[in-house]
Amino acid sequence: MNLHEQFGYLCAIVATQTNNYEVSSLPPQWSMEEWFAFVNLADRNEVLPFLFSRIRDYHWEKTIPPAVYDKLRKSYLSNAARNTILLHEASTLISAFQVQKIDVVGLKGIYLVENAYSDIALRRIDDVDFLVPPNKIKDAIRILEGLGYTQSTYFNPQDSNMEIKHVPPMFKPHYQAVELHWTILEDVWPFSIDLDGLWERAIPCGIGSGRALALSTEDLLLHLCLHFTYQHRLKAGLRYLVDIQEVLASTGGQIDWYVLCERAKSWGLEKILRLTFALLKDFLGIEIPLTAHNYLHLADMDQDILAAAKLQIITSKTTFDLTPDLASFSSAGIGGRFRIAMRRIFLPRNLLARLYNISPNSPRVLLYYPVRFLYLVRRYTKNILRIISNDQIALQEVTREKENQKIHDWLQS
Repeated sequence: MNLHEQFGYLCAIVATQTNNYEVSSLPPQWSMEEWFAFVNLADRNEVLPFLFSRIRDYHWEKTIPPAVYDKLRKSYLSNAARNTILLHEASTLISAFQVQKIDVVGLKGIYLVENAYSDIALRRIDDVDFLVPPNKIKDAIRILEGLGYTQSTYFNPQDSNMEIKHVPPMFKPHYQAVELHWTILEDVWPFSIDLDGLWERAIPCGIGSGRALALSTEDLLLHLCLHFTYQHRLKAGLRYLVDIQEVLASTGGQIDWYVLCERAKSWGLEKILRLTFALLKDFLGIEIPLTAHNYLHLADMDQDILAAAKLQIITSKTTFDLTPDLASFSSAGIGGRFRIAMRRIFLPRNLLARLYNISPNSPRVLLYYPVRFLYLVRRYTKNILRIISNDQIALQEVTREKENQKIHDWLQS
């Protein structure tokens, strides 16, 4: 099986809203090499524990290679242990916030593992994300510091901070990073949300042994679509589509599609929602009510954009270190390349301060521009030379990144 075939089979297995007899009856007769390539594909797409659960649902325990089953089982068990520890720590943090009368909303994984998935082992949590009121950020930072967390780099809540939406990750030994959000949308993005509305619509939920808040179902779906399709530029693997699948399943169909679509329109996320649900249908077979189909204008989905987006997801997790600027570098003239280089070297002071953990008001911050230059030279010179010399793999990645930028531009147009 090639990559596209294996990815299609992976989608068929993890899809929970379809009845695929060919998948559920017998596992494929693959060689050991093909099985491990398939498992590695699931791992890259961050759905390994979920895949193990689906294989158990299909009762394949005795019919797939024991070494493959053992690897899947170990992934499931280790994630169960890891998430148990994270949920316990999250409960501690929530309790500390409550003592200080700070409301907190659980975002993404720390909320989804218990409230959307049927088993806390099924979804990996990369970090713990909390939304707190903007005027409570300083207090929330102080609480985390009192519990042993340290800031990973410079941050001042009084700065403009327009290009970020959360405090830089805060770390504590042996625990995952905690990110304190004051919003779910960066100010520089071409969308708008009603932050007060998010808080007004928030609903109670359980996280570990703590009681916190969660985004309303419609706000949650919009956030997940925005996070995967726009912020991560379709490069985060299949896991985020499975997240949305599980949210839809957990609601039992109790979604106000009119409200969802009208809110997407008011936020400027109509195309993001349309593309995400088109991908959910094609990859995971998720069908939505006809009225919702019409609200989303799925019949008007640009098929070239959809095909390009699907290819981005299937071929994500590349090992070639490429950025949108580097992709543009390949076709730019001398002047264009100079401007790209200057833009990447001479970052705004606030951003440079966070990169190198120094106050932007310190005279020493200017010394870090040469440091930034040397870093870029060391990291990207090899790939720039590969692009300039017309290396075929490099050029394929450049083409892929340019297609990604077209999708990104379409989403925000």
